[in-house]
Amino acid sequence: MPLLEQRLRGRGTESEKDILKRLSAAQRELEYGTAAGNFDRIIVNDDLESAFDELSETLRDWFPRLKT
Repeated sequence: MPLLEQRLRGRGTESEKDILKRLSAAQRELEYGTAAGNFDRIIVNDDLESAFDELSETLRDWFPRLKT
């Protein structure tokens, strides 16, 4: 959240009200995204190749006909 706030403020394109609104929405989205049971799989894109491999594996598990 601190990095997001820094980036939003650094742009200088939004009012304080808009920044606070976006930060609040981001916080709610993070809480939803990390709550158990909301998603079948969470893939973190911190390394493109490993994220792609994980996504590919997940899709092959969900859709076995893709394995060929």
